Formats: sequence, structure tokens, C-alpha cells
Amino acid sequence: MSVSPDAPLYLDQAAEYLSVSPKTIRRMISRGEVPAYRLAGNGRLRFLKKDLDALLVPVPAVARRGGGRA
Repeated sequence: MSVSPDAPLYLDQAAEYLSVSPKTIRRMISRGEVPAYRLAGNGRLRFLKKDLDALLVPVPAVARRGGGRA
């Protein structure tokens, strides 16, 4: 999905971007893990891509034991 860094995403778009379900996004909002926004007068949730990107953290490389294949 190609999205402008400044464009707000709707719930379904945010879920697709993170490869999770909309229900998972709603749980993350409830736990305070991701901020969500509403435009005054419109009930649809919106998300900023930079907030979603902050959830993605790199996984450190793990050294192999014994030099065998994983």
C-alpha cells in the first residue's frame, strides 16, 4: 500500500497497513498503544501513518549456535 506520509488513514486502511484486523486496531486503541483521531462532526476514526510506523520495531539478529542451519 502506497500512502502519503501525511495522509490520514481510516480504520480499514490502518488495519491493512499493519496486516491486522480492524478489531485488533480497536483493541490497540483501548490499550493506549496507538492514537486515533476523529474529525469534528464525523464519527470515522482516522490514524496518522507516523503513529502506525512507530509500532513497527526492528527485530535484532540472533546468533546461531554451532553454525548449523536454522
